[in-house]
Amino acid sequence: MATWPGELLSSGVGHAVAWYLAMLLVTAVGVVPAATLFSGLASRGLHVARPLGLALVALLTWLIVHLTPLPYGTAAVVSSLGLIALVSLAAGIVWPQIPRSLLARWREFAAVEALAAALFIVVLLVRMQAPDAWGTEKPADLMLMTAVHRTQEFPPLDPWAAGERVSYYHLGQVQMDHLARLAGASPAEAFNLATATVGAMAAAAAAGLAMDIVRMDAVPGARAVRRRLLILAGGIAATGLLLVAPLAGLVQVLAANGVGSASLWARLGVPGIPSSGGAEAIVPEAYWWWWPTTRVLPDAISEYPAFSLILGDPHPHLLALPLGVAALALGVQASAGTATISWRHWLVHPDLLLLTSALFAALTMTNSWDVLSYGGIWAAGGWWAATRAGWPLHTAALPVVRWAALPTLGGLLLAAPFLASLDPAPLGFAFVRGEASDLPRWLLFWVPVLLPGIVGALLLARPQRVSNSRPLALVAIAAMLPLAWVGAMVGGGDAGDVWHRGWGWAVVLLLVAGIVWLGLSVTWSARQHRGQATALWLLAAAGGVLLATEFVHIDDQFTGRLNTVFKYWFHGWMIAAVAGGALAAMGIDRCLESRSAAVGVRATARGCPGVVARVAFLSAGVLWVASTVTPPLMAVARGREGQDPGLSATAHLEHRGDGLLAAIEWGAASLDPARHVVVEAVGESYGDGNRFSAFTGVPTILGWPGHERQWRAEVREADRRAAVAAIYVGGDDARDRAARDWGVTHVLVGNAERIAFGPVPAIVQSGWPVVFEEGVTQVFEVPAAVQGTGSASR
Repeated sequence: MATWPGELLSSGVGHAVAWYLAMLLVTAVGVVPAATLFSGLASRGLHVARPLGLALVALLTWLIVHLTPLPYGTAAVVSSLGLIALVSLAAGIVWPQIPRSLLARWREFAAVEALAAALFIVVLLVRMQAPDAWGTEKPADLMLMTAVHRTQEFPPLDPWAAGERVSYYHLGQVQMDHLARLAGASPAEAFNLATATVGAMAAAAAAGLAMDIVRMDAVPGARAVRRRLLILAGGIAATGLLLVAPLAGLVQVLAANGVGSASLWARLGVPGIPSSGGAEAIVPEAYWWWWPTTRVLPDAISEYPAFSLILGDPHPHLLALPLGVAALALGVQASAGTATISWRHWLVHPDLLLLTSALFAALTMTNSWDVLSYGGIWAAGGWWAATRAGWPLHTAALPVVRWAALPTLGGLLLAAPFLASLDPAPLGFAFVRGEASDLPRWLLFWVPVLLPGIVGALLLARPQRVSNSRPLALVAIAAMLPLAWVGAMVGGGDAGDVWHRGWGWAVVLLLVAGIVWLGLSVTWSARQHRGQATALWLLAAAGGVLLATEFVHIDDQFTGRLNTVFKYWFHGWMIAAVAGGALAAMGIDRCLESRSAAVGVRATARGCPGVVARVAFLSAGVLWVASTVTPPLMAVARGREGQDPGLSATAHLEHRGDGLLAAIEWGAASLDPARHVVVEAVGESYGDGNRFSAFTGVPTILGWPGHERQWRAEVREADRRAAVAAIYVGGDDARDRAARDWGVTHVLVGNAERIAFGPVPAIVQSGWPVVFEEGVTQVFEVPAAVQGTGSASR
């Protein structure tokens, strides 16, 4: 267990400081592009300057390396940084109003940076308590980081499929490797620094976006109220994103501390709840008691940001989170009416066209799933703005399609080299069948993060007379997908799925009713309440994302909607946190204003609610605060796991005592991924195998086959497995032929290989020279006479 805080602060502090200085450099490069792209927001995009700048630099580096002879390395990173810095400087000279507007906001920049720095330190200290790249998909994600770090070309070579290149979105790893190169950090250190970076960037960006929304309604001259409003909005949004957890976590804590009976909590029907054992100083003692909070629904993964950060796995869905906030800010800008919804606008402002296209291209290459959510919200924001400008609901899509077409085409063109490099397994869309969310467990997951938005919306409601056609149109739009699903089920002979949804229809009705009510609330909002209308619309957009997952899923290598819920509920959580921060802050602020303005006069529905409603809202607040207890206790539990504190994700291998860590260090220093192939036993997904290839970036014939099947259409798994077996236990001719065909230069024999092929595999008796040996781990070199071109692997 880590000694707090001495051991943590003394472990890798130099690289952590250098890493943060690198982040400041990237932020400086991103300030002018952010101010240009988000000129319609009060902050001028200061809160997303870091993720936007980092994404732009990484995208430029990727394209330059892919399209030119320039190899990837620190020189390429510095060149991209310098090029964007020069363009930004030129823009500041040509348009001096940009630097003037940014200088006028230096206090805001300082506040955002202070928040980001504090969050970076906190998340990093949490991660340093349990830094090991062990369990879940951590080895796979460190493998991608190492592959990027050691490549000279993009896409990088795939360490788990010799002869192939990575067929998976990886610009997030490229972004983190840019910081690692500037800071002099290794991939093993970058693995944990990246998680802290993502948490800090995402929370600061979410807080800033919530503040931008409330400032749309700011009353000139009311400085004290405005300050209170900003603090509330930013604080609630950042807390909702990083600290709020599903009620399932609170249930685990209560059960471990003897509140309620095991039979009572078991009625929730969530596997692993309640956990066995008691609690020590409130924290449940059961190992990974917090894991079931992401398995609330059967056959679905429901991660939330606090879980992902504390687990410490920099998977693409987490790496894309800050850039997702930037894309969401585009949607906010469009829906608020501060962006011009016209295709001609792009011709007048090609800089905006390029930046918008680049943002969505970078998002595609970081985590392709995100484009559907945030791109859809951006387009829907333009559609909503068009309806508020007078276009009928059913025809407003026409100008929006013309407006969105050019940036969409531009994003596809920028991402085209990356997309062309992929060889994905077949993908498509399919209707959800028999996997509906039931209302009790759905509420168990979603209530905490939705509460601020719901309370704020109720406090801000302003019923006014509207046309009869608008409510009916909204109902028709919100019910379109459920009706289409019902028609498809009945038409396809699966009417039983319609009737067997049970509690699932309650979730659908709740979402449809909420979306319609929020949509009507937007139309009721007066023109001077643009921020209120924008926040209401944003909460409705979160509901739309959740509603879509009830009826449609991505048809991929996973069963049903498991992966769809995993990806899109993560998006919905962030959107709900931002909207909730803005709505709750505006609602509370208006309530406090009405109380101070009407001494002795009972507040009406236009200000604070009545006594009963106030008690209900107070109870909701208590429940929301209670939901923030889970993540700190999760962090404490992780610190009790007994891992060695520090930055390195691979230091734990030293405790194995088998020489594997020393072999990895030797391989990283002595072997070149572009020239060498090291065979090791085939390890199955989520297991303990293929650490050498994962942590050195040197390809092996086959590693984690389940993941390779997810990433590419053709794996040739049987041929690769047969070649590995031939090298370890085949005869001399079969061994030589397999090594020659697959371009093998070295063979690893360690614990995993001795378990798979016997204590003394035949390769040990081959007479091939041993070039490394420590403990039970040996590395054999394939004789030059045997080495071939490796044509079978290409």
